Amino acid sequence: IIVHLKPTKQWYQRRVRGMATSHTWLYNCTLEDNGDRRCTAIYYARGASAVLAIVGCFIVFLIVIVYRKYQKFTQRMVFYMLMPSVIAAATSLYPKISNHSLGCEVVGCLFNFGILSQRLLVLCLIIHLLTFVSLLNRPRHLEAGFHIFVWIGSLGISAIPLFGNHYGSAGVWCWIKDTTTYENELRLGCFYVWMLGVVLFEIAAFIAIILKMRNQLSRFQVYDDVAARKRAYKKAIYPLLAYPLVDLILAVPVTITRIHDWIDPEEPVFWLYLLHSMVYPAWGFLNALMYLMNKETLQQMHPARFCQALTDCTKHAFSGTESTSPSHVPIISNQYRHAPFTTAVTANPAATEVME
Repeated sequence: IIVHLKPTKQWYQRRVRGMATSHTWLYNCTLEDNGDRRCTAIYYARGASAVLAIVGCFIVFLIVIVYRKYQKFTQRMVFYMLMPSVIAAATSLYPKISNHSLGCEVVGCLFNFGILSQRLLVLCLIIHLLTFVSLLNRPRHLEAGFHIFVWIGSLGISAIPLFGNHYGSAGVWCWIKDTTTYENELRLGCFYVWMLGVVLFEIAAFIAIILKMRNQLSRFQVYDDVAARKRAYKKAIYPLLAYPLVDLILAVPVTITRIHDWIDPEEPVFWLYLLHSMVYPAWGFLNALMYLMNKETLQQMHPARFCQALTDCTKHAFSGTESTSPSHVPIISNQYRHAPFTTAVTANPAATEVME
């Protein structure tokens, strides 16, 4: 029994290849030869998801810039989070017509960088939420730390496969190749391990945030305006929780695909790979959708109101006057925002300001 259970080198290589590889029919897909309909279906489904993501992200960019919502921290976090989503979606539209090209290597590196930085930004957002519900305040140095962690970290990890020309053809798209066991290990070390770590942390932090919120909400019972206080507190937290929740939901198809490939590397499932190929561009689209589903944001998208805001924004750009346009960021009392951990809100929630 011990002999049979002991992992061999061949067993290890087979499992690693099953978790990280693109199967033969997918790896051989190119636009030069679309004889396999599965390749065509994956390419166009991935492209459609990417187009939706790019359109949705640019709508959000336009709203944030025109209404000058970038003045608030949470708005900037969403803005930053959608920037790598555009990069990942744009690389998904690259027409891979050759298995070996410099363009494919560049696109593969940008794709890895875009997805990693997007996931790390979601991680930073949930760290911010965890800090806020725990300390009822946001340390000012976090934003600069987030930038250093996300951009330098993603760039450094994505640059590793460049040494040795390990980026190239990976089926319908360009990414880290899987022609050797080392390249499959690169896929795990430069992508999937980080993805799994982020997901596990998000699950733990998500549970901690919910429990901490319940504890904070129970402290409001001693006040007469308990309902107003609870509404203000929830509006500061719940909308931002939608982004890591979307992140967790979209991680399901990828996780199922890789677990299946680890168990049975020789029997790929087409519909799992179809969902898998659509997930990465879909992050940007669904995050943009979460942003646009706010009632006030929908009102701001009305043509007449948007044109007026665009006119004001243009005047502001040339005159340098301060913005007075409202933001849809969740609101919370200034005194509550700076209250110590052991105290509850003492200010009137009606006198609220944007949570920065």
